[in-house]
Amino acid sequence: PLGICRNLTPDLAPPNAGIAETCCMKDDDCASDGNPCTTDSCDTESGLCQYVPLEKCYLDLPYLQPFSTCVEPGGVEALGFDIVDDYGSTAANWKCSASGSLGPDTYARFAWNPEVGPFGTFLTTPWLAMAGQTNVTVQFDREYLHYEGIVNIGLFATADGTFNDAVPMWVTSVEEDLPAGTVSYPVPASMLAQEGIRLGFYAGGGSTWHLDSFSIDGIRVCPGYAPIYVEQVKKQTLTWAESRTLKVKATDADGAGSLTFSLVEAPAFVKLGPLS
Repeated sequence: PLGICRNLTPDLAPPNAGIAETCCMKDDDCASDGNPCTTDSCDTESGLCQYVPLEKCYLDLPYLQPFSTCVEPGGVEALGFDIVDDYGSTAANWKCSASGSLGPDTYARFAWNPEVGPFGTFLTTPWLAMAGQTNVTVQFDREYLHYEGIVNIGLFATADGTFNDAVPMWVTSVEEDLPAGTVSYPVPASMLAQEGIRLGFYAGGGSTWHLDSFSIDGIRVCPGYAPIYVEQVKKQTLTWAESRTLKVKATDADGAGSLTFSLVEAPAFVKLGPLS
């Protein structure tokens, strides 16, 4: 009958007909949502595609999350993340953002507004497979902007998914800004012994009013140790037609072959020179 969206697919429907993009008649009509931890199927009663999360799904390493497809509505939860509140209710505080030092591409941002207090919140990754791993490193970009008082932030690992058994990987009480930067932490041995774990980026305190924002981007969970930069390139300002050569130097504790370097979303006028 008319009115059921599967009778006209979006590409055949009249303009402004309001036909949902997830209309379907069979499972093959449903495009993948890109999440290996959901089942993609067609609900024949509604004629709409449905993406149902698997109860527990371990993603193999390396796990990379650049947040480049993070958009609202849906936000970080559409990327397989969950928001677990220790206390307070902060789902509205975790959003995708593209402004600030971690932009202009999108990243995950915990903002003070709406004000919640007291609060304790974890932004949790999907389940990550640990079986057979001997060393695993978590690397990510982070920025914290302070307002007043004291706020606790950190990174935890959990094997039960509820963070009742959370093992701290990095915890600090902050009373000032932490500038944007890349940090690395090893997964604790007790978590390597698990079949799988979830990671939780934590913020907590008396009130969200005490901070401006806590931002996370470029999550990388990889076997082995992270390379260590001996010399890094800092922020550069050049005048028109000026050129500059800068050195980047790093070591690799894994010692497995030569290091390679690449540019990520760099402007066209930035080039990598030869390795030495």
